[in-house]
Amino acid sequence: MNASGIMGETPDGLMAIARAGVSALVTKSYTPKPREPYPMPRVIHFEYGALNAVGLANPGVEGLKVHMKLLRQLGIPIVVSVAGSLPNDFAEVASVAEEEGASAVELNLSCPHVERMGLDIGMDPRLSAEVTKAVASVVRVPVIAKLGISDNMLRTAEAVLSAGARALT
Repeated sequence: MNASGIMGETPDGLMAIARAGVSALVTKSYTPKPREPYPMPRVIHFEYGALNAVGLANPGVEGLKVHMKLLRQLGIPIVVSVAGSLPNDFAEVASVAEEEGASAVELNLSCPHVERMGLDIGMDPRLSAEVTKAVASVVRVPVIAKLGISDNMLRTAEAVLSAGARALT
């Protein structure tokens, strides 16, 4: 299974990953409304790696519906990564993902690049638990919490698991 990221940004990228032989796919994060990417450059290469900052660019829930129609044809589990600024944002996208056939949803509590999203939420155990509870209360598929590095990581992990997450990434 791949990790949510650049390769999962489009159905074509995910289909290439599927052809490589994975047994499940994870999409790039979707938000309720479309988000434009950050201006170029979005990737900077160094001698020993690279840094990227895309800004959670995605086509929103309407694009998610179109993408899932294509991805369902692969016949393998699809984990949809969801993001937002408020618990209800996450719940809205997760509900659509489940309706469109997602096998699980992954809460993006780790993106360090967008204010009031991702890691800004994931650093706060209480807010992370609120997001998790909001999503777990509206979907039947497993909820996975994707955590970023923070001083509160262990407390956040405990909080999201208590609030209904079934796995951590």
